[in-house]
Amino acid sequence: MAASELPPLCTLELNPPIRVAGKAALEGMEEYASVQGQETFPRRERLTRPGEYRAVFEHGRKSVGPEFVCYFAKREGPGRKFGMAVSRKVGNAVTRNRVKRYLREIYRRHRADLWEDVSIVVVARPAASSLSFVSCQESVQRLFRKGGALRG
Repeated sequence: MAASELPPLCTLELNPPIRVAGKAALEGMEEYASVQGQETFPRRERLTRPGEYRAVFEHGRKSVGPEFVCYFAKREGPGRKFGMAVSRKVGNAVTRNRVKRYLREIYRRHRADLWEDVSIVVVARPAASSLSFVSCQESVQRLFRKGGALRG
């Protein structure tokens, strides 16, 4: 019997295409659907242009800690904005991305406590690479309080 005639013991499909459309496609997949509502980090709340970062650096107040430096600037117009800078001094790509994920999550969790008309830039220092999420959150919250960005 030739090898092509043998029945397969098991079949394995790598990356099968998923073709679904409409709301029926997401039924039962709620936990995998994109985050919606107040827990998102919409583009309108991000600092995206170099000029926006420059304005915060030049005209903002600065709070310094061992792991992070936070800059706060009053915005003209409604809405708060958040940006971060994590350089290669912090670590390799995996470490930098983890620090950025932590910072985004901290902002998402605490943005309701922030003033509406503030722009914030968080600059990570090399000491941030060894922080857990909880200690990172405590450090950033401390700087937010020190900088006067938190309400109440």
